[in-house]
Amino acid sequence: MTKLAEFLRSRNFSIRCFIGTWWEYEQDHSFAITPDLARHFSGRQVFFEESKFAEEKRLNAVLTLGEMVSANDKNDVDAISCLCSLLTDEEWRYALSFSRYFEAHAIIKNLEIIVEAMDGAMIEIDRSLAAMVNRLVFHSRRNEKVSGQVKNEALVGILNFLTLYSTQMDICRRLRELIGQKENPAWDRASRRILSKSRFEQSLVKDLRNYSMHFELPNPHAKITYTFPGRESNLLISTASMLQSGYKWKSNSKALLGASDELDVISVFRKAFNDAKRLIDFHARQTSKRMRHHKEIYDFYERIRSRHDHLKTAFFATSPLHEGSKYNLLNLVGQEIIDLVLQSGLTDDEAKSILSQLSNRFKNLPSDKIKALELEINQRIQVREPLPRGDVFWDGRKLDT
Repeated sequence: MTKLAEFLRSRNFSIRCFIGTWWEYEQDHSFAITPDLARHFSGRQVFFEESKFAEEKRLNAVLTLGEMVSANDKNDVDAISCLCSLLTDEEWRYALSFSRYFEAHAIIKNLEIIVEAMDGAMIEIDRSLAAMVNRLVFHSRRNEKVSGQVKNEALVGILNFLTLYSTQMDICRRLRELIGQKENPAWDRASRRILSKSRFEQSLVKDLRNYSMHFELPNPHAKITYTFPGRESNLLISTASMLQSGYKWKSNSKALLGASDELDVISVFRKAFNDAKRLIDFHARQTSKRMRHHKEIYDFYERIRSRHDHLKTAFFATSPLHEGSKYNLLNLVGQEIIDLVLQSGLTDDEAKSILSQLSNRFKNLPSDKIKALELEINQRIQVREPLPRGDVFWDGRKLDT
């Protein structure tokens, strides 16, 4: 099915010219996929012998909906809803892929996931720093060096952050190309303004990513600075080996590395991360603005599918409740609730009223079943054990009741 649709789309064929619409199929089962089209595929990719018509129906549903999506058609809501109800999740996603906004939506979702992953990498680095500090504070007399495992965890977090940062920059560039803004000077100026406050940190993070592909990153270490009234801890890496490695650092990166003998990793990453999130948000908003019409159509089809999924989830078959022994007070209310009501201080009429309302709380029982339930409730009320009755006392004094 996927290969057939790809073949049609790659050669700009009109889908209806070859296999008609889903509506035509519903009215007339006599047509089939033409030999000119079918000869491009192996037999079982198109025809399925006994299930031939059922497969054609599903294939037509997918491709007809795909054509409606590509044409930004949202006039016939009933037809779209009907087609949507025929498709599996995989078929639905494929039909939706004919939308021009489909790829942009996928890219924006990926950027959101990357932001969460970058935040997770920062948390891992913070956790490693905390482990280093604890070891220095509580084990400084016996072992002043932090174990290699904790250092490796910190390096893993650093490398993960650098990789994710590079990935999100590449994805943002792809998003610009998709909406035709690759060579837009105004877009470049807006991006530079967003990153202006952290341009040194942004440059260094990019360079560190490239540096880590050719050279070994220095081992990070923790430093504790005691100040009144508390203390401050930092995760540092030496800058000397990086500057002397022969790598061609950009001017901003070199200036930041040369400013100190040690680099505060978390401070640099945090500034770069905060502005990177702003840049991603800028790309997402501009994409939604420039593809407003296609986004509206895409969201419309997503709402149709969401409504269908909600219907499947919310559907409740009441027929099993109406079958024989399954239809009783125990199944509808539960033994725990029944005992709680019957053993309470409620009168018989009150207990009967509550059990009746609970058993038909969804208002979906037929009249004959309601009468059967009332009979069962009356039987339970008749064998109900009465509570012991006596005078009521409060703080040793009898109360009038």
